[in-house]
Amino acid sequence: MAALHEITPDFLQQLKDKVHIVDIISEYVPLRQAGHDFKGLCPFHSEKTPSFVVSSDKQLYHCFGCKAGGDVIAFVQQYEQVSFPEAVALLAGRVGLELPRKGESEGRSSHTRQRDSQGNQRFSRDLLYRINAFAGQYFQKNLHSAEGRKVLDYLVSRGIHPKTIRQFQLGFASPSWDDFLKLCASRRIPLELPACVGLLIEKRSESDQRQKKGADYYDRFRNRVMFPIYDLRRKGVGFGGRTLGSDSAKYLNSPESEIFNKSSLLYGLSDARNGMRDHQCAIVVEGYVDWLMMWQAGFTNVAATMGTALTEEHIKLLKRMIHSVILMFDGDEAGVQAADRSLFLCLSAGLDVKISILPKGSDPASFLVEQSIPAMKSIIEGAEHPIDFRLRHFLEKRDPSLQARLRAVEGVAPLIMSIPEKVERDLHIHKVSEKVGLDEGTVAQYCLQAGREERLHKSPPAEQKRGFNTDVLDRYASSEKLLVQLMLVDEGVRLLVIQEGIVNQFSHEKLGLIGKYIIEKVRENAKVSETESVSLPPNFASRMMSELGGRDLEIASILSEIAIEPLPPGNLQQIARDCLERIRKDSAKETARLLRQRLLDAEREGKDTAEIIDLLKKYQDLVQPALKR
Repeated sequence: MAALHEITPDFLQQLKDKVHIVDIISEYVPLRQAGHDFKGLCPFHSEKTPSFVVSSDKQLYHCFGCKAGGDVIAFVQQYEQVSFPEAVALLAGRVGLELPRKGESEGRSSHTRQRDSQGNQRFSRDLLYRINAFAGQYFQKNLHSAEGRKVLDYLVSRGIHPKTIRQFQLGFASPSWDDFLKLCASRRIPLELPACVGLLIEKRSESDQRQKKGADYYDRFRNRVMFPIYDLRRKGVGFGGRTLGSDSAKYLNSPESEIFNKSSLLYGLSDARNGMRDHQCAIVVEGYVDWLMMWQAGFTNVAATMGTALTEEHIKLLKRMIHSVILMFDGDEAGVQAADRSLFLCLSAGLDVKISILPKGSDPASFLVEQSIPAMKSIIEGAEHPIDFRLRHFLEKRDPSLQARLRAVEGVAPLIMSIPEKVERDLHIHKVSEKVGLDEGTVAQYCLQAGREERLHKSPPAEQKRGFNTDVLDRYASSEKLLVQLMLVDEGVRLLVIQEGIVNQFSHEKLGLIGKYIIEKVRENAKVSETESVSLPPNFASRMMSELGGRDLEIASILSEIAIEPLPPGNLQQIARDCLERIRKDSAKETARLLRQRLLDAEREGKDTAEIIDLLKKYQDLVQPALKR
């Protein structure tokens, strides 16, 4: 995409003039008006109090909690987890704006097909989506052929309506080892392309057939009902196949590829996202047929895992849309264990989570066939909080002994400690103490012990920071950030900064880039207008976001915070002078620290006296006068 289209600043400005950030973000995040701005719960981190602000006037958003921020393109980029060009293309498609095209041959040669470091074929994401769409049509045609008639009858016998089969494009992979391969060959499709997404498997021998001039392939999916899998933009990224024979693997998914990662995909999510937002709740089931049966029964806020436990990536996907989840699992022991594993992830992420366990021997699909839609609604309405669920599981044994009650507390303590909010943890400790007949202090002690054990066994995750390094900002760059903010709104401040040349002393790299960009555009504007003015060109903030922040989400975060955060009261130019003085002092202190370190190193390494004297002189001449000012 990036190679086929040239995304210019003028095009980006034209696009942002056509889309309104509040309209776009409100489709993903519930917003309420707060003065001139709009506020809501941030979709990028867990929070109970809204710190996510969308400015209608400035066409920017910023979260003052996690520092995510930028313009409407940055939001789509972060929310949909797509590249900058893909986000631009998505928004352009919404408003019917055609992307300006580059030379056709350049695009094909550089991005349509490439080779990786091992010499294997690599194809553009667009081609990977297209080969999956081509395969999907082939599987659908098979299902409605004479050979597929029995498979179609089987699906209907499971309770799946013909309309649902058509709507979600279910298909059939024939038992043949090479039907799809032959189709690709007949259409002159390079076989490496379907192999890239796992539709074909390369035959390998011990001597490694890669050394041969031509590789041999066979179909991955054979004699299976085929379920197309889509990403959030409803692009086909892979398939799930249910065996119709005696294959030991009941379900077979597409392998991991550039566009398919089942740990970050939920089946049906692209169709259910609107229903989830309407209900402000997601129901999570296991498996394709369970999802299809729930959907056609009218439960439009359901997503399904695909043969894997609920992962952190799944939770992140859901948290972007809702803050409440109901986990629905089969009524056997495996279902209970699967629910148990998922609880910690949901609670740790700050989600309001409940559990619905179906009667033993049932799954959602069979329950809907054997019972009724109202019965399923009752199951959902009776969903329990995980701590209540687990406590009931322990207390059902009706053992009144102290040891049994302590085991019950031990069973729920890790769940309680996985809740991020202390107030909520305390409420659950109080409730558990009442149910098991033990004092709160005892329950709290068990919880603290569970928390300590969890920390010992769990290595701390790498800190994920959106936006810029706030620790460094607090220590060194707060004055730099404020000065850049003032430069955007006051000509006198811009003139002062240019005269002082202070931007070159900025400690924060990204703030330095922004400051230099402002000065550069001031000078360009003065040259165009043939004046000594320090004014900025029209639409400057928006263009700066496109040119600097478009492909750098850290700069986008800084720019959005600067633009949305209120200016301090008082004389702006005097505030700027104070910032200049602090920056000079901070720079001098840092220089002093580095010189002192060099002196220590020189003495430790036994450098000659002349070098040490030279360092001392530099320290006195350059640092001490600045520190005394």
